Amino acid sequence: MIDKTKFDVKGYYTAMAESKSLLIARDDLKWTERWVEPDRPYDALLAYGCAVQHTPHLMQEAANVLDLLGVDYFAVTGRQFCCGRPFEKMGKDGAAADRISDKSYRRFMSYRPKVAVQWCGACMRQYLDTISSQQDPPFAVVHITKFLADLLQARGDDVPWVRDVRTRVLLEAHHDHAQADIDTAAILRIFEMVPGVEFAGFVEPPSAGTPCDLEGPKAVGVLNKADTETFQGAIKELEDQLEAARADTLVTPYHKCQMEWSKLSTKKMAIREWISLVAEAMGVGVQDRYTMYWHLGDPEKIAEEARPQWETWGWTAEQAIEAARRHFVPEYAIDVHHCDCGGSGCGSEGAELLWPGLIDVAALV
Repeated sequence: MIDKTKFDVKGYYTAMAESKSLLIARDDLKWTERWVEPDRPYDALLAYGCAVQHTPHLMQEAANVLDLLGVDYFAVTGRQFCCGRPFEKMGKDGAAADRISDKSYRRFMSYRPKVAVQWCGACMRQYLDTISSQQDPPFAVVHITKFLADLLQARGDDVPWVRDVRTRVLLEAHHDHAQADIDTAAILRIFEMVPGVEFAGFVEPPSAGTPCDLEGPKAVGVLNKADTETFQGAIKELEDQLEAARADTLVTPYHKCQMEWSKLSTKKMAIREWISLVAEAMGVGVQDRYTMYWHLGDPEKIAEEARPQWETWGWTAEQAIEAARRHFVPEYAIDVHHCDCGGSGCGSEGAELLWPGLIDVAALV
């Protein structure tokens, strides 16, 4: 049985739908959340997983890049294509996880792909385990980092680069699984091919903790309990590392890393996922509304900025404001509002209380 005291299944998927509706217009989706019997086979199945829907600009950029490269693919995301890992990790129900994974795998097979390109690291590990037990798997399973690194290398001078990105980067890397090392190696290969990108080394996490290390039933970042001084100290440590390396950008390898690390970005320190560098160099980048809304910190302003997106989903302004409060004004904002008035009467916006003097909020909108 799923431990519902630790894992709210309905809330888990509802949160993605809410967040997505603030961040992307319905007509801009290049993927499906509902399985229907495909009418033809595809060379590649791009399986996004679930939680990347909180950062749909990354999904758009990946699809834009594959479109530009002429890849024959079909893209899927969401509950009907879930790998089951959340049910095992947070719900403590391995049997439910296996059932969900099996259903998703059978849906994958219906597209008859040569390769299932996994965006999500958890999904990648799950389906590697699945095919490892099969004598003749119906398709290969490859993470998006290696898939794209191999594709760019094979295309060589035919890759449609349109601009130099002109950035010097530090990369955040994981070493908790052999697959993570493979992904890191692929990202480094991609850096070598993207015009204008200079790799300056790896970033060390701040002493307060690695932002994308998750804890608790809602799997929130470990810095969620940080007070203002600790939060700003983490930013300063990262900025010092970039300055020492003469770098201007911190690059993340996965979408959840981007979600958590980007909260520490400042006008001195951009924080971007690797796919955004590729998309920018090809001229198909997408605005990172997630980071913009996070730094705004005001539900009403966020809802107004997001109006072109949420109106396409049939929302009211009241629904948008409430969703913005849930997703972009975090619970721990109460704890970090340690200004003289305690965050209750000085009129300062949440973003300015978190990043005083560090963020030019007006420039983000």
